[in-house]
Amino acid sequence: MKSISMWRRRFMSKPPAAKTSWLTALAAAVLLVFAAGCSDDDSETSGETADAVAVPATTAAPVTTAAPTTTEAPEPPPATTEEPEPMDDMAPEVPEVNGRLLIGDGENSMISVIDVGSDTVTQDAFDLGARPTRIYPTKSGRYAIAVATDANDVHVFDGGIYLEPHGDHMDLIERDIESLDVDLSGERPVHLYMGADWAGLFYDGSGDVAFIAEDGLKSDGGDYVAPRINVGSHHGAVVPLDGDLFAVSYRHPDYESDPESYVLPIGAEIVTVDGEVLHQELGCEGLHGNGGNGTVAVFGCIGGAMFVEAHDSSYHGGFVAAPEGEAEDFRLGSVWGTYGLDHFLVSGRAVGLWVVHPHEGAMELLVPAVEGRSPVAVQFSHDGESFLVLMSNGELRKYDSESLTLQAAASGFLAGGVSPDFWERPNMATAPGAIFVTDPGADSVLMLDDEDLDVVHSWDVAGIPNKIAFVGILDDEDA
Repeated sequence: MKSISMWRRRFMSKPPAAKTSWLTALAAAVLLVFAAGCSDDDSETSGETADAVAVPATTAAPVTTAAPTTTEAPEPPPATTEEPEPMDDMAPEVPEVNGRLLIGDGENSMISVIDVGSDTVTQDAFDLGARPTRIYPTKSGRYAIAVATDANDVHVFDGGIYLEPHGDHMDLIERDIESLDVDLSGERPVHLYMGADWAGLFYDGSGDVAFIAEDGLKSDGGDYVAPRINVGSHHGAVVPLDGDLFAVSYRHPDYESDPESYVLPIGAEIVTVDGEVLHQELGCEGLHGNGGNGTVAVFGCIGGAMFVEAHDSSYHGGFVAAPEGEAEDFRLGSVWGTYGLDHFLVSGRAVGLWVVHPHEGAMELLVPAVEGRSPVAVQFSHDGESFLVLMSNGELRKYDSESLTLQAAASGFLAGGVSPDFWERPNMATAPGAIFVTDPGADSVLMLDDEDLDVVHSWDVAGIPNKIAFVGILDDEDA
């Protein structure tokens, strides 16, 4: 163990090999200005594609420069005999990151591991038994949970790099990544959502809901047994809330008579870890997609979005309808929320990206749907202060989570392009100072800085690098 107060290091002695010139990405960012995202950013089944949201072209605003306030001529710069280095030869600075990346393969059941600090790739490090449908880190960044739906199994990994309290300071623990022998097998596990203290896992085939406590993983390791309840099989969802509560989808009453037609739920209930129902909210036809911020859970519906809220032992909910004039088949199917943010990003393939304000009972269009430029992946930053949208044309956009203004943009860095296929499209993960993007078409994983979105490093990963999760140090001040 090392005292964190003594630990600082920079890795990679060689200049990072970017797939595309950082100047190209910078030029793209300059040309863009702000436009007015579980997320269930992945489709719930292997045959689906995510709801698409398109973005209109933007117009750059003029930049003005204040005139000098003095009449004195400025002094000339001192003479020098050194020639400045050409900018093309100046590599972007590589962020200091301590952690590992778990990379799911879109064509087989393997997970590869990238140790970012040592710049090493361990190809096919773990076998899940089926292709991973999703891999998410826990809130602390220490663990990752990988769902292998077609193998009826779920795997928990201890990333091996984390901070541990030790008296008046924190010790940095660094050991090998480990697959924990936690039994999370079940009939068709699909939906996984990560909360602050708990993760919620829904099994479509049985209707089981598993509640996974991070404290339980820390104390019991592979012996941890996750509590479960059953709410009846359907294409369901679960969102952890504060106070050891959960918002769990409510099955359509006609499901038993016609499972194919009524596979989607119609509402949600707030329940305890023992399954006690504290509140029920119905009226969400075609419920799909969900997100939470600790006290509120939002679900996508036909005609708008439904929410439930648990706050100070008070439970209620409501429905936020689409504004007048929207099409009768208006539908929202993906939701993104994060702690500290009162509004939610909600999208639908044909209706665009909307901002839902549950407390105000209102929603507003943020990005209209335009053919040719639709989001294929959305990811909040590790601290929730910004979110990323990867567009179908290969453009990456970074927005401020609170103001929703565009902060940066980059294009042309994905050598393999963007495929709409669930198993072949890029996905993202974030860490302090860095963004990681899989490039399935080019068999690589890219590292971008989180300010200007410059590509600063890349790793070759065989197969189809698809799903991705970062496990490691998430507090850039402590690290």
